[in-house]
Amino acid sequence: MAVGLSAILLDAPEKASPDVAATRSFEVRWEPSNPLVSPKTEPEPAPETASDPEPEPAPEPEPEPLPELELVSEAEPEPVPEPQPEPEPQVIVETSRPAKLAMEWKPVYPRESRRLGQEGEVLLRLHISSSGEVQSVQVIGSSGYRLLDRAARRSVESLRFIPATRNGKPVSSTLDLPLVYRLRS
Repeated sequence: MAVGLSAILLDAPEKASPDVAATRSFEVRWEPSNPLVSPKTEPEPAPETASDPEPEPAPEPEPEPLPELELVSEAEPEPVPEPQPEPEPQVIVETSRPAKLAMEWKPVYPRESRRLGQEGEVLLRLHISSSGEVQSVQVIGSSGYRLLDRAARRSVESLRFIPATRNGKPVSSTLDLPLVYRLRS
């Protein structure tokens, strides 16, 4: 039989000694954690009194036979529907047309640039509204001469364009326009 024990720590009185620093010691005392339980005993069977004859077991009833099943018809599997071909994607054709000048136009060559013999190409980026007006102009490629770049910007600010279209409707657009300044010799 096993006995469970638990430990209880008790403070022991401190002993003062002049040569040893004060220390604390503990006394350990073991006490059972569960009280002892006497083992269980099974009750003794009651003495038989008169001997009764043992009854004979009743015969087990025979199981009833299962009724025979008659096969009426064999079920045919349901036909699997043929997979439908996926519809072909619709092709959307976008028709678009870039913006173009509403009238013929020729940039002005600045008189001072001609006198100084300045030549070059200025590349401008125009932002055109859906009504055909120039909304903004940027110099994205300089000629190398400030007079030519400024003249190119001023000459396109007042231009009118036929707006770009997408699917027949006017839309705002961006157009890169090169202007070439060359002197004839």
